Amino acid sequence: MRNNLGIVGARVYINDEWGIALSKFYSRLSESLGRGFVALIALDEEEEVYESNVLIIVRSKDPEVVREILKIKRDVEREYGDKIVISPFIAREDEVSIISAFQRAPQDHEDRELLREALNKFSARLREAGYAIKVLIPEEEVYESNVLIIVRSKDPEVVREILKIKRDVEREYGDKIVISPFIAREDEVSIISAFQRAPQAGN
Repeated sequence: MRNNLGIVGARVYINDEWGIALSKFYSRLSESLGRGFVALIALDEEEEVYESNVLIIVRSKDPEVVREILKIKRDVEREYGDKIVISPFIAREDEVSIISAFQRAPQDHEDRELLREALNKFSARLREAGYAIKVLIPEEEVYESNVLIIVRSKDPEVVREILKIKRDVEREYGDKIVISPFIAREDEVSIISAFQRAPQAGN
């Protein structure tokens, strides 16, 4: 099920011990925290973001919630004789940059050509819709973004429409790619310069 953050409720891998343990972890978080638990994003066991291999997204990060999460983590680890280690990072649902970092982490192995194709499609649709003055697609991420959209105005309606197009394109690719746009006004010269200095992907 997809929520208003645009992320799936859980990303788990259940073909090995790590994945099965994460499935238990997810279920117990959901049972214990109820609606206070928003989502879980799991990396491969050896992968880390912010020295953590699991992101737990919650509505409130109050001490009771944190204690309960850590208790459930230890219970699951003990069931596996401490052969697995769950290293959670706990974030509120409004901590967008943290969530984005975890969402992108598993994409390190994604098909670069597929991503390039999707970014070009995204760029073309933005221009067709008249939302972008210019779109820059760098070879590597700049400001944790893989595409810069230059606009005349960053009013909420424009931003909403750009993000709608982004989600539409991602869904067309079965959510196998992640488009991470940076939206800048044409007068935000330092941001534009940073993207211009980066090597550009061929369109």
